[in-house]
Amino acid sequence: MPRKKISETPKIPARASEFEEMGLSAPKKLRDIADDPDTPVKLKADIERWFSEMVFGKPQSGSVKSESGEKKPVVVIKFEGELEKWSK
Repeated sequence: MPRKKISETPKIPARASEFEEMGLSAPKKLRDIADDPDTPVKLKADIERWFSEMVFGKPQSGSVKSESGEKKPVVVIKFEGELEKWSK
């Protein structure tokens, strides 16, 4: 699938229905880009991460103070949707 040049990028639609159509077709277009063997690995990984976040939600992170008072990063995983029900 040949990539579009910047000058060939479609104009932003003026009507809400056109935005809806773009939103509905975007995942297929992203899938096509991710499956293209010429797509850089970094871009493929970003697309796969986006799909994962759409299904499972974004992971949340934070930090806590240790006993010595220094802040240490702690990764907190928050499940959403079906996984939230499963995790309980």
